[in-house]
Amino acid sequence: MSIAVALAELERSPELYDHLAHLQAFIADEQQRREQFHREYEGRRGEFINGQICVSPSATLREMEAAGCIMRLLHTFAGKHGIGEALGGKCLVHCQRNDYEPDVCFFSATKAAVFTDDMFLFPPPDLAVEVLSASTVDNDRKLKWRDYARHGVGEYWIVDSDDRIVEQYVLPPGAATYQLKARLPEGARLTSAVLTGFSVPVAAFFEQEEHLRLMQSFLASPED
Repeated sequence: MSIAVALAELERSPELYDHLAHLQAFIADEQQRREQFHREYEGRRGEFINGQICVSPSATLREMEAAGCIMRLLHTFAGKHGIGEALGGKCLVHCQRNDYEPDVCFFSATKAAVFTDDMFLFPPPDLAVEVLSASTVDNDRKLKWRDYARHGVGEYWIVDSDDRIVEQYVLPPGAATYQLKARLPEGARLTSAVLTGFSVPVAAFFEQEEHLRLMQSFLASPED
């Protein structure tokens, strides 16, 4: 049964107010648990998803290396061109119901301008990157895919570090769901829809030599 059909049935139900009271109590309890999660978050890692604290197992070396490569490239490019700020896996993104820790995220200069040194809850970014792991693949491909789009995250990369593939999703103007822009293998080139001028070989996310070469080009001055 679709959500639309279920809601239509509920609207016609004589128990409508009973169901509403149940939902209100459920939401109030969830909000209390979320507030407690925020109070206890600092110094820990975890996400608050559908009323539950979710702590993922440690990532594999391959997954951490991919996330690190992407983070360095985005951070260096954004810093050099003064277009915003890239943050890593301890950045807690605050959505209407859930709190997520993307492996990497990028915020435009406008959003980053209001950040403070002691800030730990961040608005939805302009770009979110999730590196797949066995424990997170379902959320990354389903729940976060829907929630990031719902909160206006303009671009979403799902990175498969095992097969060395990046799925690039973009949010068209006025749309509520992502469109797949490209499914990029290691030999392809990724051109961001959000970071103007950021066009890199996918291999730089996975191959150390290609990553270092690209980092050097980012760091070089125009005179070099």
